[in-house]
Amino acid sequence: MHKSLRIPEILLHICAFADDRTLAVLARCCSPFHECATQVLWHHLRSLAPLVRCFLSDMWRERGGELEFLRPPGPKDWPRVLHYSRHVRRLERDLFDKASLPKLHPQVLWMIAALKPGLVLLPNLRRFAWTHWSCIPTECIPALLSLFPADVRHIALGEMSYLPDILQSISSYITDKFISLDCLKLTFAFSGISAPELSLPLLTHSLTQLHRGSDISFDKESFNILSQLPNLRSLSCMLPDIRSLSSSAGDSVSVPFPALQTLHITATTHCYSAFTEIASLQGVHTVQLTFTEVVTVQQLPLLFAAIRRQFSPSTLTSLTVLVTHRADTERLILVPSHMSPLLKFRRLLVFNLRVHGELRLDDEACSEMAHAWPHIQSLTITSSHPLTDDIHGLPTLEGLVPFAVLCPHLAYLKIRFNAQDIQQTTLSFPHRLERPSLTNLYVYCCPISRPDSVAAFLARMFPRLTCVLAYDFRNTGSRGREWKKNWEEVQRYLPLFARIRADERQWVAVERESEAGRRIRSVDQ
Repeated sequence: MHKSLRIPEILLHICAFADDRTLAVLARCCSPFHECATQVLWHHLRSLAPLVRCFLSDMWRERGGELEFLRPPGPKDWPRVLHYSRHVRRLERDLFDKASLPKLHPQVLWMIAALKPGLVLLPNLRRFAWTHWSCIPTECIPALLSLFPADVRHIALGEMSYLPDILQSISSYITDKFISLDCLKLTFAFSGISAPELSLPLLTHSLTQLHRGSDISFDKESFNILSQLPNLRSLSCMLPDIRSLSSSAGDSVSVPFPALQTLHITATTHCYSAFTEIASLQGVHTVQLTFTEVVTVQQLPLLFAAIRRQFSPSTLTSLTVLVTHRADTERLILVPSHMSPLLKFRRLLVFNLRVHGELRLDDEACSEMAHAWPHIQSLTITSSHPLTDDIHGLPTLEGLVPFAVLCPHLAYLKIRFNAQDIQQTTLSFPHRLERPSLTNLYVYCCPISRPDSVAAFLARMFPRLTCVLAYDFRNTGSRGREWKKNWEEVQRYLPLFARIRADERQWVAVERESEAGRRIRSVDQ
């Protein structure tokens, strides 16, 4: 064997690119390969099943896709398990993991937690993320957490059943044991029943990320503790009804959320308005606000003004506002004046607004947005249930021109506009310094006629445009089917125009080379 293959660092780099089958072969190959291959092979587990299978074969069995013990493990049964468990640094599985893994019978976890020879089973574990609870019941989470060391930095528990007693045990483990915790995420499976506020003491100042399910809120005391954590950079939760935030006794931090950069909250308009009065989050750059109660036409401008008051125009780069609704509530009408406070955020890269109602944003409103957000990369303004009959308040194709001229970085655009009755003057080519970056245009329930002219306009205004996706033509009858068919025609034309432009560029290059050759010959003569 070559001398370089005896260097552990080189072997680790080689093993990092090998699949599990290859690593298993290398682990059985020779002593130098065994340690490195084993370290990589066991670095990340998606289940505890491989460790259970390390026990003697007469101790366990798999029945009906579930692993269970035939007898309790004794002191002599652990060495092989402990040999491999020390290599595990990540225990992660999410909802999108389609691998077929056996479930663990609750008895297995409880026995391992009770009979393990040391204080922990996974001494080097640093990251635990489990959002696929079909493998381990929620009531086994405390037993599972007892296997982890205090040095765990990331814990994500998702899709759990809401069991108050179990949650208190989880809270105790998190508070008392994981003193170095950096990120905590807790979400619950939707049950259709609103859960009460929960108390979750979070006393570690190392915490930088906290994510809670949008249907579970903190109590006021826990939220007050959160607001004083000096290192908390990311927060996702339901906002409680809180009127004041005060620093803890002996705490030198007086400004709420001093290090916060990312905020995702679900709230009522009343709670959020009160929150903006007591917390100025000038350092936050990414915001998602979901409002769960009905927002009236009178409340909407006040809501946008509160958003402007709480965040800094020089810092905020991503803003998402989602206004939910009930079927029996009044429809909102969004007019250009409502958007005025949000136009102050001139450094926005991403803007996403979804309301229940009608959008009355004309060409002038589109021009104002393009002037206000020159750095925008993704722009989405949609209605959950647009009025398909009223199309006179929509922007026209002319309204897209400012985005082509003033927003060179805009790559994703989703907006409702009227593409009917396109005028020849619309096809005039505007002056611009950069070629637009728009590649994806999503048109929802947009009226259209003359798809060839519309496609020609879009291809000239946005030369990089490759995808036009039309959707949401429900309740529009035969007219909507005709609109969708026309938009599909637009999508068919765009690649053809792109080929023509490519051919033209080649001809221009050939003509320039030919012209340069003629000039050289004339000089030589």
